Amino acid sequence: VQSANYRPQSQWLQILEVFKKYPDFRRYYIGLVTSVFGYRMIVDLTLGWLIFDLTQDERYLGYMFAALAVPTVVLNLLGGVLADKLDPRHLLGTVEGFSALMVAGLGILTLNDWVEPWHVILAGALFGAGQAFDEAARNTIYARLIDRRDMGVVVPLNSLVWPTSRSIAPIVAGYIVAKAHVGTAGVAPVVFMAAAGFLCMAVIAQTLHLTPAERAKGNVLREMLLGMQFIKKHSIFLYLVSFSVFIAIFGMSYLLFMPVFAVEVLEVGADGIGTLMTFAGIGSIIGLFTAARLANFERTGWVIIGGAMGFGSFVILFAISPWFWLSSAMVFIAGFFNSLYLTGVMTTLQLLVPDELRGRVMGIYTVCYGVIPLGTLQMAFVSSYSDPRVAVALGGSMVVIFAVFMGLVTRQVRTIGAVRLPVS
Repeated sequence: VQSANYRPQSQWLQILEVFKKYPDFRRYYIGLVTSVFGYRMIVDLTLGWLIFDLTQDERYLGYMFAALAVPTVVLNLLGGVLADKLDPRHLLGTVEGFSALMVAGLGILTLNDWVEPWHVILAGALFGAGQAFDEAARNTIYARLIDRRDMGVVVPLNSLVWPTSRSIAPIVAGYIVAKAHVGTAGVAPVVFMAAAGFLCMAVIAQTLHLTPAERAKGNVLREMLLGMQFIKKHSIFLYLVSFSVFIAIFGMSYLLFMPVFAVEVLEVGADGIGTLMTFAGIGSIIGLFTAARLANFERTGWVIIGGAMGFGSFVILFAISPWFWLSSAMVFIAGFFNSLYLTGVMTTLQLLVPDELRGRVMGIYTVCYGVIPLGTLQMAFVSSYSDPRVAVALGGSMVVIFAVFMGLVTRQVRTIGAVRLPVS
């Protein structure tokens, strides 16, 4: 796949041009920022910190993240179909509004010190169910706000929100919780801030103007099967989705396992967790800008494979690091390599997928984000029978092994960028 939007100008000028050229994308981006910052506050710190603080048992952290993951995975295909059948703006607004109400309810429980472990697990399950529809709707919307020739700029720009929010949201949330000194009630301000972010996106989504696209007209089950058949027919999608799911389970899940690792190994609290997340996010941001500069590189496949190998390697080094600041450096570099991998995969898929199947195909791809909490479950159980270091190092090792395997046996992945991959 080769980017069709090469222009001899700086990345910042390209970004400014995109915002100037597409006012609807500009509004969408504001809503995306508020929503993703809320997501980071809830998933990256608040839920994990709450459940571990209430139980002091890493297995409950695994249970909570399993409750978050299972609805996301199970409902993801349905979310993709609905994004293609319905108006994705209304779907996104409904889901974001639901998330705001649910999170506000959790905030009331924490504010009054009524929260119990089962409340946190239930909140995780409801939030995970909403994410199945949220991801599919967003991936459908932003691709219909821009011209395809600008996809090479917009995909990294859209992806930039995630590591940027990881750099800021957890450390802000961790600081608030650490300074509150009032038990679970200290989490309440963070939760209400997240609810406001979701509500902002719900409102903005209704103001967007999308380019026309043919809506899926068959029954839901048939449309789900069409998306799966498309991926099966075009093996490059199958390879990249499988690769992403594997890396999510064994590699990216270490970030959600951070409350246990930080407390039991590095002996830091909520503010320390936030600092580690910030370093991971900053590394990811630099990785995204590097990936954007490589948008026209003819060996994108090797960037994807090399990014995955580098990511797994530095997760292993993080696991064995004995010092907090060395650990921070390791997650910084791991975040850099992870962005190279993720951006390469996302850009490839967005350029190849037909508009009429975008919701279903990208909905299936976002399963890789949904299974990250399942990886936290396996890390929690490995840790309960051994040590947090072993659990994280094992995950990083699996990523490196699988990346080497993909590089050796999948020619289509290796040659992404070097040859044009026809998809019809």
